[in-house]
Amino acid sequence: MVANRDVYIVQSSDNAGNSISGYSNGTLKDLAKKLKSTVKDQKGAPKDGDELKKLLCKRLYLAQVRFTDGVNSYPGNNGIGNHAKTVAVDDSTFYIGSENLYPPVRNMEFGIIVSDKPTFATWKSEYWDQLWKYSKQSAISGGGPDNCYYMK
Repeated sequence: MVANRDVYIVQSSDNAGNSISGYSNGTLKDLAKKLKSTVKDQKGAPKDGDELKKLLCKRLYLAQVRFTDGVNSYPGNNGIGNHAKTVAVDDSTFYIGSENLYPPVRNMEFGIIVSDKPTFATWKSEYWDQLWKYSKQSAISGGGPDNCYYMK
């Protein structure tokens, strides 16, 4: 069932990496398309049309990683890459690590789950809030239909 919760996703810049090897597995718009298809298939979700678009525009915040005002890339126009993965639940528990969502490969991946409200508060203020403060400048959805990718 689709819950009335906001979902925030910050991924590497579309052009992350360098001329020899890219870092990203797709663009932010590629991710937006995949998530639309996935949400549509969930029990209780609008199946198509304006209601689905409105839901995604309101609840799904998609952005590319940024770490300061107005800086969208490293020198040489190399996009900003991000390998860290983090998931937060109910203002009390979070995961941070390197595990990828695609099928396992021969990489050594590590992560930790922390379930402690004071530690969560520190993680949120010192990591997540700072990441979102700058990354939201590149957001293509979330918060409503104004300038939402899904409404174009």
